[in-house]
Amino acid sequence: MSNAIQEYRRQKAETGEASYKKIAAKFGVNRVTLANLEQGKRLPMSTFNMSKQKLKPGEEAVLVEAIILASRQGIPYTHEHIRDEANAILQGRLGDKSEVGKRWVDNFLRRHDDHLHTYWSAPLPSVRAKAGNRENISGYFALIKERISDPKVPPECVWSMDETQANPDGTPTQRVVGESSLRRQHQQGQSNKQTITVLATIGADGSTISPTVVFKGKKVFASWKRDNICKLSYVMHSLVT
Repeated sequence: MSNAIQEYRRQKAETGEASYKKIAAKFGVNRVTLANLEQGKRLPMSTFNMSKQKLKPGEEAVLVEAIILASRQGIPYTHEHIRDEANAILQGRLGDKSEVGKRWVDNFLRRHDDHLHTYWSAPLPSVRAKAGNRENISGYFALIKERISDPKVPPECVWSMDETQANPDGTPTQRVVGESSLRRQHQQGQSNKQTITVLATIGADGSTISPTVVFKGKKVFASWKRDNICKLSYVMHSLVT
């Protein structure tokens, strides 16, 4: 902006005329802001705040799109990843020593809270992530139509079962950033460790079956029966090696 102002004044002094529009385009700055600064006018607060931002609005828009794409693929950005990407963009424009500030990521997320949100990541094994392709999803809905919708199966005969897992080794989750419309942000992982599985079943008419817990092992501890507040069913299984 400083160079643009100097160029405008140089042209004005040499030729008697100069164009804010042409000079703003040449230096990649806002024409109205250039005119206001050159004339000594006070800038609106929104324009002043924007002028202090490390990345240009277009650069931030590209970064937002990259974060949303990674979120949809199950490989969300952490705050550190966002900082690294922002530094790479800034260094590509200003040089290797340029970096964003300590609070830049927080302020960036606040500016774009209509598109981005921070979540605790939920594990999503890579095998499951790869199974969510167009062919599998289309086949699932075609099967629902063929076996349930077209035959008009009554609601009391339609049941859905889902499972969730608890990892006994305490695998930590991370604070990650994803698309703001999500309820949960999954994160792909490579862990193949054994887990405790909980099965929940509900009918289309609202009926439910008591959840079932699947433990790996051969014996049942007495405390599992005594402390079973939710009246869960449980089964044991052991792997033969």
